[in-house]
Amino acid sequence: MMLARGANPLTGLPGNEYIQRRIAKMLSQSIHFDVCYIDLDSFKPFNDRHGFEMGDRVIKSVGDLMVEALNKWEGNTIGFAGHIGGDDFILITRPRNSVMICQYIIDQFDKMLSRFHTGEECRQGSYTSLDRTGNTQQFGLLSLSIGIVSTEIHHISSFAEVSSIASDLKKRAKETSGSVIVRDRRSAEPQKRGGS
Repeated sequence: MMLARGANPLTGLPGNEYIQRRIAKMLSQSIHFDVCYIDLDSFKPFNDRHGFEMGDRVIKSVGDLMVEALNKWEGNTIGFAGHIGGDDFILITRPRNSVMICQYIIDQFDKMLSRFHTGEECRQGSYTSLDRTGNTQQFGLLSLSIGIVSTEIHHISSFAEVSSIASDLKKRAKETSGSVIVRDRRSAEPQKRGGS
C-alpha cells in the first residue's frame, strides 16, 4: 500500500500540510464544519514506561478509531481524519456531528485500555512513570482530550484561527482528568465524557 504524500507512516493519515490545505479549501468555499483536535493525555510517560512499540500501537489505534467513526457517521460527506504528529490528531466533521463522533471514539478507546495497560494498572486506575523533570509520579490511565471548534459559531478565515481556537479548547479539556470533550464556549461548557 502506498501512502499519500505527507501521510504519517504509522497511521497512514494525512499530515499537517494536507490538513492545512484541506481546511483552507473548505474555508474558501464557505463550507460549515467542526474541527476536533484530539490529544492523548500523558502519552510521554506512558511511552517511557511501556516502550515505543506499545506507544505506536496506541497511536495507530486512535487513528483507526477515528477512521471507523467517520465511516460510521460521515460516509461520503466532508468527514476527514488527519494526524498532526506525535499524539495529536484532527477530525473534520459536519456541524453538530462532532460530539457524537468524538464520544464514540472515547467510548471505544476506553474499552481498549486493557490492551495498553497492565492488569494491575487497570485495577489501580493509574501507573507510575517519570514526569518531564525526571521525578517519579502517578499518572491516570490513557485518556483523550478533545477540543471542538465550529465554523457555524466562529467566523473563521484561516487555518491559523481554527488551530488557535481548537488548541485553546483542547488545553481546557486537559485541565480535567479522564477523557473530556470541550466545545467552544458559545455552544457548550466543558463536559466530562467517557468512563475514565
